[in-house]
Amino acid sequence: MLLSGIVFLASTSTNSSAFLYQLRFGGNEKTTKFPIKASHYQYALFCYPSHGPIFGNGHDICTFSNTVNSSGTNFALNGYAKFGSTYDTKDLTANDINNGNLNVTELEVYKVEYGTRPSKVKKEDMKPWRMTKCWNELFLNELTKEIVSFNQSLT
Repeated sequence: MLLSGIVFLASTSTNSSAFLYQLRFGGNEKTTKFPIKASHYQYALFCYPSHGPIFGNGHDICTFSNTVNSSGTNFALNGYAKFGSTYDTKDLTANDINNGNLNVTELEVYKVEYGTRPSKVKKEDMKPWRMTKCWNELFLNELTKEIVSFNQSLT
């Protein structure tokens, strides 16, 4: 499953452009966009210090709370999904969207802000937010094989 959300945060509480989207399901490409319902713009996203992102007033997706540990190859998020309260899921159920579970191999949350980038960036702000593999010929070959196999699965 590859499920993501886009929420545009501005100085106003109106979030009419917010949506969740699905790119893959069950190992297959499945592109579905779930727009926010017209009367729910103010409920697009909730953020609490002890939780991961929460999308929707009825908690369409409450990703996790506190700490989540790896269980080998994935992370079993301790949140829940109650799709359809704030985002229009087109009559799809949790089983149709995420197999009825919140097991993920990776969860990334980004904050993107409107505005201009400062002309001077502090040195401590330039260090990577996560460690990645060393960029070398071997890693390039691994990525190439992965991209080729992904492209073949789309045909």
